[in-house]
Amino acid sequence: MAKKGFESFRYALFNREPKYWRLSPCLNSEGFCLVLEDRKSSSHILTKLKNPIFLSDKLRLVMEFMVEAWPKQTDLSKKDKEDAALRIFLTADIDGRNAHLGLAVTKDHAPGQIMVSEREPKDIKYITVSENPTKDIWHRTSTPIAASFQKAFGTFEKAEIIAIGLKSDGNNTSSDVKVWLRELKIESISPAIKPRDS
Repeated sequence: MAKKGFESFRYALFNREPKYWRLSPCLNSEGFCLVLEDRKSSSHILTKLKNPIFLSDKLRLVMEFMVEAWPKQTDLSKKDKEDAALRIFLTADIDGRNAHLGLAVTKDHAPGQIMVSEREPKDIKYITVSENPTKDIWHRTSTPIAASFQKAFGTFEKAEIIAIGLKSDGNNTSSDVKVWLRELKIESISPAIKPRDS
């Protein structure tokens, strides 16, 4: 991941280096996966984009994952209970201010639910991206990015993605967490082409 520009998240005395993350052959599937494992710990890596991505209605975040070990039941709006199996953070410059959206894989919140971070309620929010993901089964999601930001932060004139982060943690609830991530990408969906009248 370092070759892709990702580095450990650091803030004040916190260093979220992924001690137990690794690349490994995918479980019950072909190819290689990023295994996000945390042993009552918290890991977070991120990269700042050299070329920001304009936030259009065509952009979607696509990922394929499998949860092997969930954290204990959590509440993402509470600092002491905000563990999650997987969160993909997208930081966007929205009309001149930074907004952080965590697309969260959790079994404890309804799909599409917005949760406001107790840490930074104006700038950090979470949205659940998967519908009741089952343990030990591969899931594939495709989430509209602009619509998710609008739902979390309201309407905006101009926005662009300036950073991407991955987080997995079980430190607050003393949980062991393990997720297999097979695919993660931001893609642009072209509108369907309407057939010409004959």
